[in-house]
Amino acid sequence: MKVRISLLVAVVLMMSVQFAAAQETITCEEGFWLFDHERLASDPVCVPDNPQRIVSLDMPATEFLLLNDIPIVGVFGYAADEISAVTPGLADELKDIPRFDWPPSLELVTELNPDLIVAFKDSSLFYSGMEQIAPIVVYDAAYATDWKSSTSFWSEVFHKEDAYADMLDTYNARIEELQTALGENRGELKVSAFVPSPTYPMMWLVDSAQGIVLNDVGLGRPDSQATNFADGGYVEGGADYGFVAISEEALGLVDGDVIFVFTYPSTDAAENDEINTYLKDYYENDVVFNALSGVEAGNAHIVGPHWFRAQTYLAANLMLDDLFTYLTDVEPTVPSPAAEYMTPAEASS
Repeated sequence: MKVRISLLVAVVLMMSVQFAAAQETITCEEGFWLFDHERLASDPVCVPDNPQRIVSLDMPATEFLLLNDIPIVGVFGYAADEISAVTPGLADELKDIPRFDWPPSLELVTELNPDLIVAFKDSSLFYSGMEQIAPIVVYDAAYATDWKSSTSFWSEVFHKEDAYADMLDTYNARIEELQTALGENRGELKVSAFVPSPTYPMMWLVDSAQGIVLNDVGLGRPDSQATNFADGGYVEGGADYGFVAISEEALGLVDGDVIFVFTYPSTDAAENDEINTYLKDYYENDVVFNALSGVEAGNAHIVGPHWFRAQTYLAANLMLDDLFTYLTDVEPTVPSPAAEYMTPAEASS
């Protein structure tokens, strides 16, 4: 038995050495550099030094590219729509960029002739074949769905680490100011994040983008949202993405000292009216929801759809704006970086 174990160890060590040697032999042609990262969902990739035709199939990457004036030639339609809905000041920059449905079309990717494709890892693996068109960098979110993890990653891809450092400094300064306003006992305040729906009500857990922002502030969470394990009252689906769906009968799971209620973003006027009408009606008339202690105490608040897409820098800062508004009586002194993007560009100019 000892001989077999020793042989196995030797084989594993040999394979590790061979793998390391193979990585060391990867070379990139002139004008490219080798990118590797713990959250890269592939082998190291040769990335252009100064890409000028980028297809962006990731929402945080799209926002980061826009904020840093890096050219995009194609984008996921849902990402363009939701960024435009959450931060309308960016809508003009997105309106003329060709859009991809889900899954993206290889024919359109080819037609756009990108020099770099950026994307997030998806279980359907629908990026197959794109590496034949242009280098592709795929971010593996795993359980790090927050804006910091993704934006740090993309800043390295585009050599914009200084831009990310400035973002992080602003975010941390706002967090510190909010913590001071909330006081040392802020962890005792249980904050719930809830999306009502006639078919798929959901609550967001500690490892979601929303949960990480709340944790950064130091706020508490209801016990039901302080884990990503699907226990009693949950229904199937969502846990891998930081949320779980619940049944109406288990609505007590979303109770908290404060409950933030929100829905998904849309730029379609009719759809937007429909979902906001439903949200208002639910908030005012759902019997089970209105029996929750947080609602009865007057501490349930409808907030914007930026809570739904809190994995971007601007959306996370809009969350902080809401936390200042609803949890403190303090006017923040560190300006919100999202403020300038909250009205259409034509109106703000």
